[in-house]
Amino acid sequence: MLQQNRAIVVRHDVRGALLSLNPAAAHSLGLETDARGSLANWLGPDTRGQLAGYLQRLRERGQASGMLNLQGRDGAGRVWAYSAALERDDPTVAQLHAVDISDLAAVEDVLRQSEDRYRRSLTRASDGIWIFDTDGVCRYANDAASQMLKRPICEIVGAAFHDFVALAGEVTRLVPADGDLLPVEFSVINPR
Repeated sequence: MLQQNRAIVVRHDVRGALLSLNPAAAHSLGLETDARGSLANWLGPDTRGQLAGYLQRLRERGQASGMLNLQGRDGAGRVWAYSAALERDDPTVAQLHAVDISDLAAVEDVLRQSEDRYRRSLTRASDGIWIFDTDGVCRYANDAASQMLKRPICEIVGAAFHDFVALAGEVTRLVPADGDLLPVEFSVINPR
């Protein structure tokens, strides 16, 4: 079963010397299944210094988990989520199981960048923008909304929709802090 496993399964000693690895690990990292050496050889430049801490956690706690940037012989780096534990029969040897999450990490990075662009667009918009939850409580207001209501954003966020809007027939008016009603047009967008 380990031979067909696509995850990395590695045995190493408590000093970080490689003892064995499954074929998927060897293939992913561009190594031979009988490769020897140190785990440090697989670590990317930004995580190489974390090996000592990882090995210390293994020795002290008997287990460790987290994420590492591993690189193969070709220098290509991949992000791996790992879990490792000392073997019961030989506490000087650990089994490390890792799964490549590089694609997930890349998608999360793209999503984070997209969210940042979206927030900057909302913040810089010249129109007042409020975001309310389904209970009518304001969860976001931009600077233009703050200026329209003549209130700081901290007084707007957390307040109810009806605190800012007066309906008089078919005319909707904003109620700024100074009490001067402002006729407005607004649209409601349900994100669902």
